[in-house]
Amino acid sequence: MGTPSVDPSPKVAAEPPRRDQRVRPPDLIYGLDERPPLPHLILLGAQHVAVICPYLVFIALIAQAAGASSAVASHAVGLGMIAIALATVLQAHRLGPVGSGYLAPPVVSAIYFAAALEAAHRGGLGLVCGMIAFAGFVEAIFAWALPRMRRVFPPVVSGFIVIAVGVELGLIGVRGFLGISNLHDPNLPRNIGAAALTLAVMVGLGVWGKGLPRLLCGLIGLALGMAVAVAIGMLTSKDVATIDSRPWFGLPDPRFLSYRFEPSLMVPFAIAALASGLRVIGVITTCQRINDASWRRPDLDSIRSGFSRTASPVLPEDAWRRPG
Repeated sequence: MGTPSVDPSPKVAAEPPRRDQRVRPPDLIYGLDERPPLPHLILLGAQHVAVICPYLVFIALIAQAAGASSAVASHAVGLGMIAIALATVLQAHRLGPVGSGYLAPPVVSAIYFAAALEAAHRGGLGLVCGMIAFAGFVEAIFAWALPRMRRVFPPVVSGFIVIAVGVELGLIGVRGFLGISNLHDPNLPRNIGAAALTLAVMVGLGVWGKGLPRLLCGLIGLALGMAVAVAIGMLTSKDVATIDSRPWFGLPDPRFLSYRFEPSLMVPFAIAALASGLRVIGVITTCQRINDASWRRPDLDSIRSGFSRTASPVLPEDAWRRPG
């Protein structure tokens, strides 16, 4: 009776993927290091711009609260758009300690809106720019201290802070989403219908769509929503005339920029900076999870580098990327 053969090679246990070895999720259309075809790149770029642009209304609202003219508000919006473009490039291309390496375009979020409005009422645009620059340095300090603060801000605390900010600013977002100035507007049912249809198309294509429609769900939904808005009269002839009166191309004039500082506003802007930093952690962590099926915990190096870009007020126009 023969003895069973023995494999002399040692048994090696399967090693889990290393931190720098991402596992591509099966439902991901394009991975982090893949290059889509040029037509897809152009359409995806247009989709990002279409999603980001509505947030620029916060800049116009703050300029209006500061008593600035429509021309100055237009220049402020233009500077904000340039800042978003430059910050997107720096965020996507990880250059040393700056940038997370993910396509995470910044937006004019609503986190700074309340504090920036107060600054606009007190001291005009100069005070807004100065306090926003101060908030940028607070975020930079937060980024430097991030590895040491994991116990101070566990997921429960971070989530609660972000939820509190969302609840406080939810009414502002609903009014902007529905295009109304008060909840008793007679056009409310019409606006809710158009907004619901736009959102349903985006969600439906994003969840159940395939190929290019799924990839461009945001752009398709916004285009359909705009068509519906025109059809039901939400876009008036006065709005069209205002759009036609503006030049197609033009560079913003930064001469209105100035910087002032008010110590009594340090606390609200520091709190907003903290909330904004927690939001950055959430965004970059989401990018990591989307691109890695084996994701287990956040990569703090990537998050810290992403912080370095969003927090550093190195550009004058960065003062108009935050106020919202």
